Amino acid sequence: MFVEKKEDIKKKARIWRTFSQARAFVHALGLKSTVEWRDYCKSGKKPPDIPSDPRRRYRAEYKSIEDWLGTEYLSFPEARAFVHTLNFKSSNQWREYCKSGQKPHDIPTMPERYGSEFKGYGDWLGTDNVAPTKRVFRPFTEARAYVHSLKI
Repeated sequence: MFVEKKEDIKKKARIWRTFSQARAFVHALGLKSTVEWRDYCKSGKKPPDIPSDPRRRYRAEYKSIEDWLGTEYLSFPEARAFVHTLNFKSSNQWREYCKSGQKPHDIPTMPERYGSEFKGYGDWLGTDNVAPTKRVFRPFTEARAYVHSLKI
């Protein structure tokens, strides 16, 4: 026989704020990142009618953590133009910068969030480097013919 725990019964019976009310409350907190949201949830300050996992509670309305927190990113061209001014030469430099706390909150740590606009870190950083696994080479016979045409 299965017996539900008292805490599980309380959770099922809990009355939650509507999505728009909960999101408005969270926006007013001024949190800027997922880490800040998690820390807030663990702090004991979060009202019990605001879910820690809004994605699960508000499946139909939930769009993204940025929408939930009220932080929106710059457009891809604007963000990439800013990143180019930093003159980073590698994705490792980008990651260190993101950890430093200097990155503006309206630029994502993971530029892959821009979807199909993100063409790789070479494009994002402005180095135009292409990862070895993403390089496209000529077919062997075509490459050999080209090298022979150089008469080296």
